Amino acid sequence: MTKAEGNLFLLSGPSGSGKDTVIGEVLRQLPELRFSISCITRPRRAESDDQKYRFVTAEEFKKGIREEAFLEYAEYCGNYYGTPAAPIDRWRRQGLDVLVECDTEGARQICRKKPEAISIFLMPPSFAVLHKRLTGRGTESNDQTARRLAAAVEEMKKAHRYQYVVVNDHLPDAVGQLIAILTAARCRFGANEEFINEVLQDAQSFHWEAHSGL
Repeated sequence: MTKAEGNLFLLSGPSGSGKDTVIGEVLRQLPELRFSISCITRPRRAESDDQKYRFVTAEEFKKGIREEAFLEYAEYCGNYYGTPAAPIDRWRRQGLDVLVECDTEGARQICRKKPEAISIFLMPPSFAVLHKRLTGRGTESNDQTARRLAAAVEEMKKAHRYQYVVVNDHLPDAVGQLIAILTAARCRFGANEEFINEVLQDAQSFHWEAHSGL
């Protein structure tokens, strides 16, 4: 059986929607799913390169921009953030599905380059819950929290661009719905066309062999 090219999934959602928690559980349950590691130029904190980010210099990142090495990228507060294309393309050629976490602008850029990408938006169950999640962190000033809330509202206004919406109210349900979307994509006709043609070719060969007495 010919292995179909892997799917490309994009997951966006406002700060406080629980993306990291949902993604972590999905990756635990689907070990063959690959997660795209973003390249960033900001100073390293407690992270290591094998978690969520690959830390590069600004010079390295700008070289990548010139070479069109990113599916999407952005500059924020003097730092660059981007999704490298090479590992995603390699995994997909191997028949592996890839999940990319990105904001709405990043998703827009990727969809322009990869129109076959499957987009999913993660929503909080209500604004009240979102407000509680963001203010409950206790690590930011009121002004910083207000800016996060305003940015979250702007992100949610763009949810209509996405093909699927998952509401993260109860974690197991949200994880189950996301896995269902990933699984269903594997069952689409386009993902199985080569396999179907192989079966039909085998059937034709069997037909001729049967009539030839072999």
